[in-house]
Amino acid sequence: KEENIVIKGTCYVISKAISLATSIRYRFKGLKQIVDIGTMDMEDEYEPLEEGLDTVIVKRKVALVTITLSKLELDVKHPGYSEALPDSEIIQFQPLGVLIEGEAPRRGYISRGGYR
Repeated sequence: KEENIVIKGTCYVISKAISLATSIRYRFKGLKQIVDIGTMDMEDEYEPLEEGLDTVIVKRKVALVTITLSKLELDVKHPGYSEALPDSEIIQFQPLGVLIEGEAPRRGYISRGGYR
């Protein structure tokens, strides 16, 4: 129902953000994508365990990826733009409990853990 999804990832989470965006694109038709890559400044503050010591502040730059998925038109001139996937590559999303006409109900796996 949402028209835009924004996924952000830094450092070690970048690969997970890309995997998530790819999974979503293969489940829903017509999603266009823009990927932005950059850096972000972070500050880590360490307070001393002993009395009388100074607080240490460490500043660092970390890698950042921002992935925007949208059903709306996006800027096609953006260097990170990707067109929507062809319908033949989409595995249409189905909420649990909804059967497609002619499909047998799933047997065996129970979502609360275990097999029947």
